[in-house]
Formats: sequence, structure tokens, C-alpha cells
Amino acid sequence: MSHFVNLSPEQSKNAYHSIYKNALRKKRDADTLVKYSNSYDSANSLLILGYEELIKAIVVFLHGEGFNAYKIKNFQKIFYDHSFRHTVAKIFEMINGVSDSFLRYQTIEKSNENFNEDSTVNAFANMFVDIKESAKPMAETTLRNELIENFNVNKNKGFYTDYREDLQISSEQITEEIYNETLEIVERLFRFYKMLMIQFHPNAKNHGAILKYVIEKDTARNFFNIVVGFLVALENINKES
Repeated sequence: MSHFVNLSPEQSKNAYHSIYKNALRKKRDADTLVKYSNSYDSANSLLILGYEELIKAIVVFLHGEGFNAYKIKNFQKIFYDHSFRHTVAKIFEMINGVSDSFLRYQTIEKSNENFNEDSTVNAFANMFVDIKESAKPMAETTLRNELIENFNVNKNKGFYTDYREDLQISSEQITEEIYNETLEIVERLFRFYKMLMIQFHPNAKNHGAILKYVIEKDTARNFFNIVVGFLVALENINKES
């Protein structure tokens, strides 16, 4: 029987977009629930379900583009283990954070303070100030990854009424604040997906301004596959020893 994990890269190219559309539909359904009924609990659960689908869409897309993600140990869990998807999501969030920090460094006004009479000391001090300023998105990413840790629990809380010492009512457990935090994380992944689509589009060169600081797809693919090959080789060595 064929499953996503058995599909060839060519077959995956025809599958990822349907997964994406399902993810987008769940996000739109969540928007509707909030807009017309203020149902933040159910909407939050739908957002997380859409988020999980989008993670799957990205992985299937990368497989279709020649990234050897499926060779990573236990990576097939992406298709049936919700918690594993959240683990992968945290990796994507880290990539987002690094990218945001890099772009911030490129665009901020560089520090030019006189901290010391020595010009070399000044240069290093100003560089440190710039790096510290640029690292703010990474700090925010750490906080978002802590929120992702709770996604599976919050998804269930949004759908079900439970009893733990007292009655756990979904509408009281999942507040508007929690929904908004989830929405921010989900929208970041949708932007990540759109950047991938632009980067790997045949006419990507027409988006030069957007992709100015993005690693070229062939370089990214080759680097990724080298790392995966190293991990697989290391795993085989451990099995033999």
C-alpha cells in the first residue's frame, strides 16, 4: 500500500499543494469561528491542525525538490505523530528566527559609538551592539518554541471538556490571548511556506529583491543532503559497533 513516505520525489510534486490547501482551509475556518462566534477554543484547535498539515506539506514539498529528508531516522513519524510534527515545527521556527536575525543585521543602522580611544576596540564593541540588536528575533523564537511545546495539549483542550481536579471547560481553558499567540506562530509558518514557493519557483530570479539574502536552492539542497548523509553514515557506524 502506498503512503506519503513511499512516494517518489516526482509523485510528491503533485501532492504537497493539496496538503497546503487543506491547511489553509483549516486556518480560514478558524478565522470564521472567531469572526462570527468568538469561539477561540475551537478556532485555536483548528489553527493547530492546519499548522500540522502545513508542516507535512513543507516536508512533502522538500522531498519533491530532492531534499533527502525521508532518510533521517524516524522521519516517517511526520505523517502520523502530532508531537513529532511539532518538533519539526520548532526547527522551522529556528530557521525563521535565524533568517529574521540575519535580515535585521543587514537592514539596521549600524552602531558607530566611541567606546574607547582604540579604534579596534571600538569596532568590536560596535559590532557586538549590532549583533545584540540583530539577535532579538532569535530570542522571540525561543519563546515561540516554548508555546509550540503546548500545541498538542492546547489542541485537545480546545475541542474537549475534561475533568482534572475540577471541570476543564474548553472556552475557559483557551482564551483569546492563547489564540492570538497561536495565530502569530501559524502565520509565520505560512510566510515561511510562501518564501519556499518563491525561492523554488522556475521564475525565482524575478523576485530578486525578496530573495536577496536567501540561500540559493541548489546550495541549500546540497548542504542539507550532505548533512543527512553524514547523519545516516553515523547511524550505520553506531549500529555496527
